[in-house]
Amino acid sequence: MDDNTQLDILLVDAKNGPWGNIIKTSHGQTQFVTRGVDDGDCVLFLPGISWATYTWIPLLEAFVKQSGNSVKTLIFDYYGRGFSSNPNVPHNRDLYMQQIVDVLRDQDWITVNDDNTVTSTKPIVVAGLSFGGPVACEFASRYPHVVHKLVIMAPTPTRLPLFYRMLSIPYFGSMIFPLAQYVMSASQVSDCFADVQRCKSLIEDIQRNEVVLMERTPEYSRWYLSLLQEFRFHEIYDLYSNIGKTYNNPVLILWGTKDAICPYEEVHLLQRLIPKAKHVAIHNANHALNMENTIEIAKEILQFMAPSNENT
Repeated sequence: MDDNTQLDILLVDAKNGPWGNIIKTSHGQTQFVTRGVDDGDCVLFLPGISWATYTWIPLLEAFVKQSGNSVKTLIFDYYGRGFSSNPNVPHNRDLYMQQIVDVLRDQDWITVNDDNTVTSTKPIVVAGLSFGGPVACEFASRYPHVVHKLVIMAPTPTRLPLFYRMLSIPYFGSMIFPLAQYVMSASQVSDCFADVQRCKSLIEDIQRNEVVLMERTPEYSRWYLSLLQEFRFHEIYDLYSNIGKTYNNPVLILWGTKDAICPYEEVHLLQRLIPKAKHVAIHNANHALNMENTIEIAKEILQFMAPSNENT
């Protein structure tokens, strides 16, 4: 854990409204957060399922500081999260890919041509944590010429825990969703932190914010259940395997050795599926790498971005 990471206060209160910028996207609006300089190296972070982008602000700021203000970092809330819209559409891979394209086009990181092909205007590093891991891999699979380098941080395991597989069952998942709301907003927050006592106030702030966001989002369960049923989590193994076989640019895997959500042991399978990937273990770290380990994560990704690692 970073000794000098600010962990005693969360600077965002969801009751006060959006903490980022709002843009119009294909299925409503999307909230995004940026830090850094417009002409800097581009890094797109893709979050997990459970927490909105306010939890990433410490990492974005640490990233910019360590780079000497030479990067532009970007993260956005998926549909149904934060202050993004909750459209009544299947929350499948196509939806997430289109939302990424919409956001990157708004930032002038890519152009979309008349034939719907995508061209990058500058090198882009894509880094996904937890659920953001398979989202990043799907994007890199579809647009390998756009993703200059790929970072996978403690990604969704190839087999979901039983509780989430139960939620993915049509109709039955709707019946047990109230229990899932409790899991997402309360019990699992502390499970993501290595030093719960040190982070106690921060954990409580996250819990309060997530309850606020659930209550303000009409039909909150709709996006979550649709995601579990439509994203094809049963094919995550094939997704990671495809990255190993077809994605030719550098890949970095970061994983906390004490991860209680996405077990560290899964890294051995991921290394077999993506043998060319560089692996860095974040020792004694849990799942909240974007909050507890901001300095170390920023350092590792910035080193990975260096020209000397072009062929890593």
